[in-house]
Amino acid sequence: HNLLVHAAEHGGGQVRLAVRRRGSGFVLAVEDDGPGLPGGPGRLRPRRHAGRRGHGLAVAAWVAARHGGRLAAEPSPRGALVTLELPAAGA
Repeated sequence: HNLLVHAAEHGGGQVRLAVRRRGSGFVLAVEDDGPGLPGGPGRLRPRRHAGRRGHGLAVAAWVAARHGGRLAAEPSPRGALVTLELPAAGA
């Protein structure tokens, strides 16, 4: 939910969602047509001096890690591309 809301609020244009199986888990990809993420692809960190905003993706990355997954910003020819990798239940 957080990934889709973030893309809709900050991305602009279309928001695309794709889910595919990878090994024993799943990868959910959210891509938008906006300006991309500050700092480009890589590790997602809270923005300094962001006040109450700017921490959503970093919190989502923490939650993913607590569930054995990974959230990452990936290179994209347009906008932002964020992938969420999660193991299948019971894996």
